Amino acid sequence: MCAQPTLHGLTSIHNQENMSEIIYVLINEAMPGYVKVGKTSTSLEQRMRELSSSTSLPLPFTCFYACTVNNAKFVERQIHDAFDNNRPNKRREFFQISPARIVAALKLAELKNLTPTDDIEMNPEDWQALEKARAERRSQFKFSLADVPVGAELIFINDHNAKAKVIDDRSIEFDGELTSLSASAKKLLGYKYGVQGTAYWMYESEILDERRKRLEVNVNESPDTDEREVILKVGAEGGSITLSGIRTSSGWTFNLNTIDQTADFINDADLIDEMEQGQILKTSTTWQGALELLDKYPWTNLYPLNVHSEFGSKVLDAVTTRAKSTENHSDAIDFTRWRLLCVPQGRRGR
Repeated sequence: MCAQPTLHGLTSIHNQENMSEIIYVLINEAMPGYVKVGKTSTSLEQRMRELSSSTSLPLPFTCFYACTVNNAKFVERQIHDAFDNNRPNKRREFFQISPARIVAALKLAELKNLTPTDDIEMNPEDWQALEKARAERRSQFKFSLADVPVGAELIFINDHNAKAKVIDDRSIEFDGELTSLSASAKKLLGYKYGVQGTAYWMYESEILDERRKRLEVNVNESPDTDEREVILKVGAEGGSITLSGIRTSSGWTFNLNTIDQTADFINDADLIDEMEQGQILKTSTTWQGALELLDKYPWTNLYPLNVHSEFGSKVLDAVTTRAKSTENHSDAIDFTRWRLLCVPQGRRGR
């Protein structure tokens, strides 16, 4: 998790004599990834209705968080200064950041939490459009997209004692029940409307929304295919499987690619269906995650074609480990070929 910005002087606001006002953090399903931060001396509902009434907005705003503070003008200015690097337009009150980051800073100045547990009153057309957008956005997330393995422990951002376990690509176990990120977050928050669960759950101290976006940035950081390096390539008569990698500022990002004919030599109907649907390109930012992608196939039994010099020992260790598994047929593994590719010439025979 990135370091929390320091808001100089924010904790002293309680000593101000100004009348308390409202600071709000709004999100909009039509603008995913953006957060609006502002202040009002009127009612929160009235301000949200004013902002949402613009015909240039396809959907109304939703309140992620709101609270009363002393000297709202000062607090707002400090928030804008603290998160200035996340502000695409200095003349606008919008930030490209997880709303939870803004909330963490505002908690230092909070007098009373005013976050509504239900949507503001709106016409039926707006409500239906908003609910449809929420449902579509929730359905887009899969744990594999954020490189979160099955069995991983998740922590709720508002209460670190609230934990959940990843069961499959879309489901978690929370409080003894099989549920979803959104449903569990809604329950913990006590809200009446649906929420985006990925904004409230963390894995390895990283908000899921931010984690997925970081992975997408890493994948796109080197769009030129010439910058991709082959980490491992295996083949058979029907085609080949290639694990490629891109060097980024934070390490390697791995991609698993197959050619169209690969399904011919994989005896797995589910995998064949998945490949025919064009979903077989997978991404991981860890070596263990890359191996989990490869393990969907009998890759150790295929003919080794290429191994990256920096990953020789890791690949050979993985092949050896899988040869000992009862699920693999070690007699079909060409150990001589694997050693030839994985072990540098000067070290062979030692």
